[in-house]
Amino acid sequence: MAQLFFIQTSTADRAELAILVLDKLSDSDGELLHVEKTADGDNLHLAVLFLLAGNRHQEEVEEVLNNMFTPIASKLDYRLVAETVDRQMLSLESQEYSDCIITLMSDVFSVEQIFQLTQLLGDNDVSICAIKKLSDVDPSDDQQCTSLHVEFHVSCTQTSMEQVRHSLHKFSNDHLADVTIQAARNNNLPARLVVFDMDSTLIDAEVIDELALEAGVGQEVAAITESAMRGEIDFQKSFSARVALLEGLSAQVLQSVADRLQFNPGAETLINRLKHLGFKTAIISGGFSFFAQHLKSLLGIDYVFANQLDISDGVVTGKVVGDVIDGTRKAQILREIAAKEGLDLQQVVAVGDGANDLPMLEIAGLGIAYKAKPVVRARAKQSLSHNSLVAVLYILGHHEHELM
Repeated sequence: MAQLFFIQTSTADRAELAILVLDKLSDSDGELLHVEKTADGDNLHLAVLFLLAGNRHQEEVEEVLNNMFTPIASKLDYRLVAETVDRQMLSLESQEYSDCIITLMSDVFSVEQIFQLTQLLGDNDVSICAIKKLSDVDPSDDQQCTSLHVEFHVSCTQTSMEQVRHSLHKFSNDHLADVTIQAARNNNLPARLVVFDMDSTLIDAEVIDELALEAGVGQEVAAITESAMRGEIDFQKSFSARVALLEGLSAQVLQSVADRLQFNPGAETLINRLKHLGFKTAIISGGFSFFAQHLKSLLGIDYVFANQLDISDGVVTGKVVGDVIDGTRKAQILREIAAKEGLDLQQVVAVGDGANDLPMLEIAGLGIAYKAKPVVRARAKQSLSHNSLVAVLYILGHHEHELM
């Protein structure tokens, strides 16, 4: 039986409220389904939807809560609201300003993670204005959450933001969870365009490596690709060297390679939901147009830009037609698409994994490094290393029900 109760405390105790309560809940034998922390004048409210183990009557639940909170009873006042609740009861309106949003995403739901992140923010003197869970819960079905998606709306200075970003990076590695921090969303400039790299971002392969295997030069090309993605070799030079090794490859193998490509987890769901929500989508790839067009036909991508392999008499010549799309060109194309759609760059999201994606990740309003190399993760505004591509929707603030 899901139990909803409200906890209220005075201004003097606000900084430690969430830590105190979540600490107690993390030690209990139940599941935290939903939590929201909001301000109202001089008071702070914490709404918690909690599923206690086993079937209990109202009196038993009250006894459990009393025992749970007795050690900190002097610091707060709490009350049980209802045995079963409507999801609409969980929404509180915050009157407090927040300038940053921290999003916690994990494949495994854990109250302990919420508690430790709350404690980390307190240690960094970050003021938490609101906590919102981006997941649907049906209390009548006693549904337990198996994944965790939570927004922390916080206030912090630009200086402390960088310090917090460093702490969140360590938290992410320690907990195998993704944690992002971004400026509060501008409702006047909502994101409307999402731009993707192709290789190792939308798909789980580097196409040029797959072609190299067909040409019998797999090891040579893969070594150059890996070094280029780490940023150790200039992309233009490395790309030309790899394409040259494909000389003589039959063009007939392109379709067979395209047919065996696999999407990265969540790619199809993400694109479908973005289209449903009215977003425009684009692929800007340093790979090859034959494969980018293949993905366009499968996913319904709006824009595709990639390199065109030069083919003569049915074989690859080892060259490309026109200029190579490198990192600088990727950023330029992103600007051009945004201008065509009448969008500010702040309304653009870019997702990529390699060093050649950094220029477009850095100019986009939201740049996300997806399972990227260390040099890319270090420079990107946001990164996803442990979740599927669907997590992009959570970073944008969309609720779980919008994935259905």
